[in-house]
Amino acid sequence: MKDLTGQLELTNKKLKRRLYDLYTLFELSQHLNSVLELDPLLDSILLICLGQMGVGGAVLFLTQRGTLKVAKAKGMKSQDLQGKEIGLHSTLGQFLSKANRAILFGDLEKIAGAEEEVKRLDSLECEVCIPLNIKGRLKGILTLTPKISGAPFTSNDLEFLTTLANQLGVAIENAELYESVKLTNLELRRTQQQLIHSENLATVGRLAATLAHEINNPLGIIKNYLTLLSKKGNHNSETIEVVKEEVERIGKIVGQLLDLSRPMSEPRSPIDLNQLIRETSSVLREQLLRDGITLEENLSPISLVNASPGQLKQVFLNLIANAKEAMPRGGKLVINTKMEDNFVEISFSDTGEGIKEGEIKRLFQPFYTTKKDGMGLGLSICEEIIRNHRGEILVKRGKEKGSIFTVRLPEVGK
Repeated sequence: MKDLTGQLELTNKKLKRRLYDLYTLFELSQHLNSVLELDPLLDSILLICLGQMGVGGAVLFLTQRGTLKVAKAKGMKSQDLQGKEIGLHSTLGQFLSKANRAILFGDLEKIAGAEEEVKRLDSLECEVCIPLNIKGRLKGILTLTPKISGAPFTSNDLEFLTTLANQLGVAIENAELYESVKLTNLELRRTQQQLIHSENLATVGRLAATLAHEINNPLGIIKNYLTLLSKKGNHNSETIEVVKEEVERIGKIVGQLLDLSRPMSEPRSPIDLNQLIRETSSVLREQLLRDGITLEENLSPISLVNASPGQLKQVFLNLIANAKEAMPRGGKLVINTKMEDNFVEISFSDTGEGIKEGEIKRLFQPFYTTKKDGMGLGLSICEEIIRNHRGEILVKRGKEKGSIFTVRLPEVGK
């Protein structure tokens, strides 16, 4: 009778533990499925394992191009995670692909031919390894260090982790799908914007080319007759000079129209943007000083970029000239360079009048200008040049006053 009572108590205890585990898994599943961003999800997974199992550390490997690579870790030293990859086609990788249960490290040590990979897990203080298999595919593995209490992993623990692994695999797959859809939507939106931009530029370009061609012919004739009049010693020489200057101004406008319409295909090579900025700013430095503008250069070590020096110099000259015009009573222009996520960033910060909030979105539109005598083509051409270099040009208001134009270009090889 006592034996029967003892068995019933043991069975009741197991059932209670099982119910508790199922309820916990249900709560965890709801939480994990509510997290759609991959990085926060991986953080949640590791924190759950640390809390539920009472371990000091956990490492999550995810499959990337035929290899299990460390994606996230908690309670581990970063140097210990270096070079801990496991090939999917290795002996251990094949074994884990077929395993659908949590495995104690001692059982992994018994796998013949997997000594090298098992040794890598041992260096991570792996006490238990949980494969994350989805529909016969190994999505990743989760390794846990020994319990902080020193107690061993029980059969109930392994059963709980095995069931949890299914939830983790599904949650990770859902998060990756969400990330993929989000990136696809962003790329689609970017492509649509580029198409609209390209179509607008193409329309403007066709119009510009036609206008430039039609204007160039009478301009040439006017210039020739003005030259003849000058040689004949005409008494209205001052008037002739004014007309010549205005004709030259129209010629520059025509040149800008042609720059906007013609394809930009100058040869490119790896160049040092710091050196190019020094060369460009030196051209205008004296003129800036005469206008009461101080030029400061903070050029940090940066990577080379694959670019056309002539085209980028045109962009930099334009941005410096714009900054000068924004400071008619003098001020300060600061040029900074730095590296940011495999991109070289060049910023031009002035202390001028600044840009109104409503104007920022329209600054790069062809023929939009805030200048009295401007054509509104300079920044449009600059943006097209940078876009053709696989970069971008951004603008924002300064913290106190003025404007900041930033050019971002990918480093060589990116």
